[in-house]
Amino acid sequence: MAKRSGVSFGSVNINDDGDTLVSKKRSRYMHIDVMPCLSSVNDVEIYLLKVQNKRLFGRVNQNRRIEDELRKKIDYLESHQMKDDALLSLLSAYLYQIQEGLVMLLKHVSQTSSSYCHQSISSIEAEESILRLFPNMKRNIIDDRLREAFERCMNMIRQIDGINSCLDRKLDQVNSETKSNAFHSERTPPCSSSSSLSFSSERRTAFDEANLSKGSNTFHEKPFHLQKYLQELEAKNRELSLQNRVLQNEIALSENRLQQACVRVKDLEDETEKLLVREEQTNSRIAEVNAQLRQAAGKKSSVGKQLQQQASTSVIRNGPTDDGGRRGDSNVQRSFAENSEYEALAEQRLKEINTLTEQNKQSQRTIQMLRNKLENLDVDLVKQSPTYRDLEVQFKLHLRDSIRLKAIHENVMNEQAKVENMSLTTEEQRTKKSPVVEQLEQSWQVLKVEEEKLIAKQRRIEIDEEYLRMKLRSLDARMQQMPNIMSVAESKLQKAKHEQKLLKLKMSDVQAELNFTKEELERLRRLLSSSVVVPLSNADDVESTLEKEESLEPGEIDESDEDDEKLRDKTIEEQVVELKKQLRLSKRAIARCHAAMDVYKAKSAENDDITVTTKKLRMENSFLRAHIRRMAKKIGVDRLEFIKLADDMLTKQEVEIALLKTKLENKEGNMSTLYEEIGTTGDALDQALSKNKTLADLISEKDNAMLKMMEKQLATSQAMRSLEGEKKELSEMVRTLERQLQVQDADKEQLLKKLSFVESNLFRVVREGQRVNELIANHRNEYMELQSNLLISTQNVKRLESSLESSRQDLTKQIELLENAQTEANRFRNTIGQLEKKLRRAYRGAENIKETTVVDLQIREEQIFALKQKVLCALCKLNQLNRVLLKCGHLFCDVCIDNLLKQRQRKCPNCMTIFSHQDVRNVYF
Repeated sequence: MAKRSGVSFGSVNINDDGDTLVSKKRSRYMHIDVMPCLSSVNDVEIYLLKVQNKRLFGRVNQNRRIEDELRKKIDYLESHQMKDDALLSLLSAYLYQIQEGLVMLLKHVSQTSSSYCHQSISSIEAEESILRLFPNMKRNIIDDRLREAFERCMNMIRQIDGINSCLDRKLDQVNSETKSNAFHSERTPPCSSSSSLSFSSERRTAFDEANLSKGSNTFHEKPFHLQKYLQELEAKNRELSLQNRVLQNEIALSENRLQQACVRVKDLEDETEKLLVREEQTNSRIAEVNAQLRQAAGKKSSVGKQLQQQASTSVIRNGPTDDGGRRGDSNVQRSFAENSEYEALAEQRLKEINTLTEQNKQSQRTIQMLRNKLENLDVDLVKQSPTYRDLEVQFKLHLRDSIRLKAIHENVMNEQAKVENMSLTTEEQRTKKSPVVEQLEQSWQVLKVEEEKLIAKQRRIEIDEEYLRMKLRSLDARMQQMPNIMSVAESKLQKAKHEQKLLKLKMSDVQAELNFTKEELERLRRLLSSSVVVPLSNADDVESTLEKEESLEPGEIDESDEDDEKLRDKTIEEQVVELKKQLRLSKRAIARCHAAMDVYKAKSAENDDITVTTKKLRMENSFLRAHIRRMAKKIGVDRLEFIKLADDMLTKQEVEIALLKTKLENKEGNMSTLYEEIGTTGDALDQALSKNKTLADLISEKDNAMLKMMEKQLATSQAMRSLEGEKKELSEMVRTLERQLQVQDADKEQLLKKLSFVESNLFRVVREGQRVNELIANHRNEYMELQSNLLISTQNVKRLESSLESSRQDLTKQIELLENAQTEANRFRNTIGQLEKKLRRAYRGAENIKETTVVDLQIREEQIFALKQKVLCALCKLNQLNRVLLKCGHLFCDVCIDNLLKQRQRKCPNCMTIFSHQDVRNVYF
């Protein structure tokens, strides 16, 4: 590229950590002159910017990791919330059990009196209602019972405290394990409420069993203060769930903002890398321009001195009157003027270079400012990390409490529904008990009578059931096989009948053809001569023989009635064997029929040959008669002579006809034998079919009789089984009813024991309600703190976004400055090339001034013209070469290349290589 265009492009590749910043396309198609930089401070600053970008990328990765950890912690807190709900349901179950215990205690007290009231009882009005109901009862008895209930409640409270302490220990262990594994893997929620659930399940089963023996009059209403308490808990749980959803939405928004910030940071990194590449290229080009300017200044001074010396020597040697001297002086003056112009241009370009260097320094200062801002951002992120930890701890505690409350509430509602259902079932069982028992007794007596009848029937029957079953199975198998055998035999018989019909039709056709041939032969004999006597064919004899053979009946199959009588006396197995033998014989007869058909097909072909020969004979006879007439007319011979010749010919034909007759007689004999065989096979098949039908009828009759017997036996056996099953079911029903009565008696005893247990839970529930209120207040405070922390995090994210936007704007400004510097460097390069060319021309002109003549000047002008044409564009030959195609290196003017780009003919006119708008660059000579 540099040798073709006379221009050199310079750029520097900077390799940091093995990454090339210059693209491969440019390194392929551009000649790179590695030039030293102006100063090493710029390189150091660029390297520092890269390091800072890497640090920023690492911080972004840290932020992503923190986000992932927060998500995991949120999931963990949600699992704890579920556990808190479970605990809440347990508390509600305890409350419900206590309420039911109070109701049962009041019922127990009310059973001793004659009347009781159906009012809603609370913990405050319990004593007053008891005193109103029992004015005669002493107060000491009531106090003793209350003390006993209080002691039982205290014992139950101690047990519940022990269970809660175990649960707290397990929760502490799980929390320690989750904290150790918080930043490595996802955590599964610990099963903190397993022991409490098992304990509650045991008490539930006991409570359900106790409720079976309740009376119809039960109090299903809860105490008033407990209902209020549960309603407050539900409202608080709803508020907490709403706040959790709001927090989750805010966290999702913050995550989206952080992702957007990461994307923006990546874009800034890419832009900074591009800026660094452009800065390096501009620095290298500025260094090249300075070096070229220095070289041009040195050449200029040397050329000026040489021109002055040459001018002085030429004036001394040659007079000023010569034309060559005048021309030399004019050339020198022109060169001096051009040099002065170029000096002015060079000074302007130097000023522009100074301005560019100042702009570059300003861009470096802005980059340092951005670097400082990014360092400050890192400090802010570090300050935020402990706040996130505090939020995690608070959120865990809140979720635990909420899960416990929800679980307690659910258990309370489930237990209430169960108790309502069980009270209804117990009342229905008591009402239905007496009629069921009467029905069982009646059915038991009926079963005894039926058992005696069945035993009498079994004694009368002497046949073994197993033997009958075996017989039935064998008969079923045979009956299943017989339809297949009969269907196969019937299909074969139908095929044989069809083939017999076809043979008869074909034989009738053959007889018709033979009669026709006989008639034609008789006509030929009459026409040929009266002397020739031909005996007629013995077709009538053949027909008579065939009729006799058809009337004959073979003597082997006439004894069918005797065979049927023999078969009836035999067993079914022997009958099946004989049927198989008869089927084999029928198969053989069918095979013989097939062979006869094959023979008939061959003989029908011979008959076709005979008909063809008869037709030929007719044609020859007619031809001979016509020929005789023609020859008699032509020769003029008597007709008798020709008739003699014709007689000779006819004798020959008669000999041939006799041979054909013999063949026909032989064929008719063969046909008679075929008729005999077909008749015998048909009779045999008819007799076999009749025998098969009789056998099938006998078998079907026997099978029907056996099936009727078996159906009767099966019906009796099924009736026996159904009666036995009913007997067993009734006995089981009696046992189950007795068991239920025993269980109900046991449940009554257990209910009395559990009254004390229910009373003991009241004090525990009140205390736990106070604890729950305290926890709810703590949760509210924690939520307020979480909201404040979220606001702080959103403000920090906004700060990051604003700083990133400002840094992006600064980078765009720097990119514009660098692009302006590139354009200026290209201008400087073009001016330096022009100066060099003009200095070379001036130097050459000064050297050749001494030996210039008119001829030399003409030659010089022609050379200059040729050189100008080389510099001109090859397409238009008007404008100078000022554009280069980077892919192929060919030069053209800007007008031609613009026309090609507008017309979308993006191929080099010289080598037809495809180029784009980016592959076109300016060149200055």
